[in-house]
Amino acid sequence: MLKRVIYVLLLFFPVCIFAQEGLDSVLKQAENNSLSFQNLIQANQLEILEAKKDIWPDQPSVDFGFGRDSKSAVSKTTYGASQEISFPTVWVQKIRLKNHIQEKAKFSEEAFRQDLLLEVRRLFSEAVFYNKRIARDELRAKNAKEIYRFLKVRLEKGDANILEYNKSRIEYEEQLANLRQDKAKKQEVMGQLKWFCQNPTLKIVETSYEKLVLPLYKDVEQNVISADPFLKNLEAQQRVDMQSAKIRRSEWVPNLSFSYEGERAPGVEYQGAKLGLNIPLWANKSRAQQATAIEKKAFFEYSDKKGIYLSNLKSLYKFTVSSQENYLHLDKAIKEYPALKLLEKALNSGQISVLQYYQEIEDYYQLESKLLDMEKEYYQNLAKLLKYSF
Repeated sequence: MLKRVIYVLLLFFPVCIFAQEGLDSVLKQAENNSLSFQNLIQANQLEILEAKKDIWPDQPSVDFGFGRDSKSAVSKTTYGASQEISFPTVWVQKIRLKNHIQEKAKFSEEAFRQDLLLEVRRLFSEAVFYNKRIARDELRAKNAKEIYRFLKVRLEKGDANILEYNKSRIEYEEQLANLRQDKAKKQEVMGQLKWFCQNPTLKIVETSYEKLVLPLYKDVEQNVISADPFLKNLEAQQRVDMQSAKIRRSEWVPNLSFSYEGERAPGVEYQGAKLGLNIPLWANKSRAQQATAIEKKAFFEYSDKKGIYLSNLKSLYKFTVSSQENYLHLDKAIKEYPALKLLEKALNSGQISVLQYYQEIEDYYQLESKLLDMEKEYYQNLAKLLKYSF
């Protein structure tokens, strides 16, 4: 009879459950609805508009004057308009800076988008992980409940060990506690996903991870260098800094001033144009040194960040390879050794007691939980490596 109430937990064969919200749908919602992404786009637009503003010359100046001689009662009227503009070479440099800022904005948005989708992928994998755990917890709780009920009936008939009965009751309560805890943790993950997607009704029921393939490291590095928007953004920032340095160097060039002036008095009128130069003798005294410092800073900052990024990429790849090997080896070992079936057979044949059964199955449960953790870790690290291709 006891044999009928033991359930073999087959958790690691491929399970296919159609999700109410698949990964592609969740990613699309996050990309379209993320408030953080929209905030970045607006911030970039403000920076571009600020750069465009610097291209245009200062506002023109218009003046008008009227005066009267107190003795002769003769009046005089003056008027004029003036405009100061940058030298054409400076104007060209500012246009180039605006273009570099636009380019940088495009790469920064793409890099942010990749980081956003990577975080959503991580949260989605966390939801899948807890779906797996919840399915496992429900089976464990069901198994523990049947054993508990069976021993309770036997105890009432005087045909059961009180220690075994108490152990079965504690085991049942423990499995229920694990189930409640995992459901609470999934709700926490879902709360974050709902915020990213701006979808309060989001539901995820999948129990399988996104199928990704680990490529060779040389392919990862080559694709990252050629396509990763994070590196492209670093390069664009370097170009912006270099162009800013060129503008600082060109600020020693005088500004041009054009004006038209006139004066009118009884019987006489004067009018004409005037051309002037605004020569920056002292105001821009240290501009050349500042430009050199900016260029050096841009070079070292780019080289440093790129080196750290590629070093971290190599470390992540090695860790992912190790995670893959550990996961696959443990998964194979569990599948090749039917521990639950052997424990069930030993229990039903009387070779072990219920207490011994729970002691042995607890070790298997811990191994099982470790496999779930390793599986999640592997797929999350793999997603980090391949984020440039999403």
